[in-house]
Amino acid sequence: MKLLVQSDDYAISPAVARGILYGIENGIIRNTGMFMNMPWSVECGKLIMPYLDKIALGIDLNLTTGTPLTKPDLIPSLVQDNGAFHTSNESRTLDAKAENQEHAVLEEVILELENQIKRFVELFGRKPDYLRRQSSMPKVNWQRHMVFLFHLMFFIKYSSWRQHCLKWSGILNLQLLKIN
Repeated sequence: MKLLVQSDDYAISPAVARGILYGIENGIIRNTGMFMNMPWSVECGKLIMPYLDKIALGIDLNLTTGTPLTKPDLIPSLVQDNGAFHTSNESRTLDAKAENQEHAVLEEVILELENQIKRFVELFGRKPDYLRRQSSMPKVNWQRHMVFLFHLMFFIKYSSWRQHCLKWSGILNLQLLKIN
């Protein structure tokens, strides 16, 4: 029997990245998710490259910490006036006030997540081993729309993925898919 230890939030800060690297180097951590939108994510990506044959590296999709990779004026529902993401607390408050309990615009969410995944592919030259949404992400009816992530990752070229994701998310209803 083997124990799989997963760490999250690689590259959320240089200190967290160093701690995770220590766990990888000592054979403790075998799986980690990376924040792609942090200012030091490229540097942290270079530091973890020698270990990619020993671990599964995915993306912690993030819409509540730091600044987006997308220009803030293209994703106004996701950002504060200063261009940083709404914090998780702010997102929950905005969700509670929204008519449909979802303040984030799906197309804006898709645009930012696309940019986070593209940055991973540009940095590592391959697709991530997995995608994981941060638990504090804004509501966007994840049970129904999670399919766009799978299509992006496995089936659709970047040039046309957004159109397909929106099409499929409207056709497929993943109510049985429980994503926490």
